[in-house]
Amino acid sequence: MTSKDQTIINLSNVQEAAIVYRKIVRLSPFNFNPDHLLLGITTKDGKEIDLDLGNIDYQGLATITLYLSEAGAKVSDQQGILRLLSENQNLFKHFHKKWASL
Repeated sequence: MTSKDQTIINLSNVQEAAIVYRKIVRLSPFNFNPDHLLLGITTKDGKEIDLDLGNIDYQGLATITLYLSEAGAKVSDQQGILRLLSENQNLFKHFHKKWASL
């Protein structure tokens, strides 16, 4: 058994949140390690926390960003992840055009 660290973040303490798709370097089409979909949180006291979103769907991510926005946090999505998920696009295929075409 392993224990996981847990951090409780007060919603009113979130200053910024960024949705980020982080690719891992793939040297082979046989590398099946997953990329990372993250929600980068910056708190008002400057603490930075990356939350792994796993295989979250559009509705789940839209709900999270709505709660954060309503709480006064600035939410950014520079890679257009919400749009891609709303269009049911595969994030791996979108960000790994080289490997997705094999």
